[in-house]
Amino acid sequence: MKGTPRLPGSGPLGPEFELIEKLAAHLPFPGELPPEVAGALKIGIGDDAAVWELPSGGLGIVTIDTVVEGIHAFPSEPPEAVGARALTAAVSDVAAMGGRPLLALVALQVPEAAKEGHLLRIYDGISEEAGILRVAVVGGDVVDTPGPLAMSVAVFGISEGERVWTRSGARPGNVVAVTGNLGGSRAGVELLGAADEAPGDGWALRLMERHLRPRARVGAAHALAILGGVDAAIDISDGLSSESWHIALESDVEVHLRAETIPLHSDLEEHMAWRDSRSASETSERLDAVEFAVDSGEEYELLVTLPGDHPALVEDDLGGEGPLTVIGEILQGGPGVFLYGEGWSRPLLPGGYSHRNTI
Repeated sequence: MKGTPRLPGSGPLGPEFELIEKLAAHLPFPGELPPEVAGALKIGIGDDAAVWELPSGGLGIVTIDTVVEGIHAFPSEPPEAVGARALTAAVSDVAAMGGRPLLALVALQVPEAAKEGHLLRIYDGISEEAGILRVAVVGGDVVDTPGPLAMSVAVFGISEGERVWTRSGARPGNVVAVTGNLGGSRAGVELLGAADEAPGDGWALRLMERHLRPRARVGAAHALAILGGVDAAIDISDGLSSESWHIALESDVEVHLRAETIPLHSDLEEHMAWRDSRSASETSERLDAVEFAVDSGEEYELLVTLPGDHPALVEDDLGGEGPLTVIGEILQGGPGVFLYGEGWSRPLLPGGYSHRNTI
């Protein structure tokens, strides 16, 4: 018997997540599944990945991500980058559950006009990234489509600790921490979209590369999973503001982010100055760097909540991927997300990437 969606209320997160709730309502509840499936399923719809108990012990993790040309990828960008980023997006979901990615399947939807050389270059990017991330691509599917070119990547992994991380485990008293830095991917998208108007300076090239070739934080996830003690986690694919709302909603807490502690890409100030100088362009909305960075999607950094005395917080190089930066805390109440500074605080609305907005 079908019922109401089993996802938390996600009104603030917009139409994409409201659609997911409606679709989920048309699927069987876990209790309606065959006993051998229902008994093994630990996490279904509503997190970064699904999780089930393996017959041999431990937990299996599976996720899928899709890239559509013209929505998630510029037609003009290097095909190798499209392939690499597609794999990264799916691998990042497994890392965000504290898992180790192992196997991938790739389904390619190919329009008639697609050139074979273009497709082979996409697979060169997949192959290179798979080698870096130590993931085996073991199969997939190729089908015709009227267009555009699209690709779905499913990744299978296993838990590295005694349990997987979820979005629903944040506790009052936790600190909020993030790997890496933010804002670079959104800046790269704007520069790539500016075509011939984009500067050719080193800072601009580095920002474009930050968007084109992000890296899933598998090393940091491995180190955190071995240490244990992470209460909640998510990867930053839609933007810090939106991911914080996922944690707030599913943990029923308030997430408070301190503006001056949010780590920004080292070239972001140059980009903001260039952005402000384009007063006649469509990107002329004036934002400060923090406002810009909290809505930067496709960063694939890890956002975690954990106790303030967690040993990972004093590591200089967590899993070979730099330190964790504490950017806020979890408070009782909610759900809600707030950005604050010295003497001020304001609600932070979810922003960032939406699949209904094309590049």
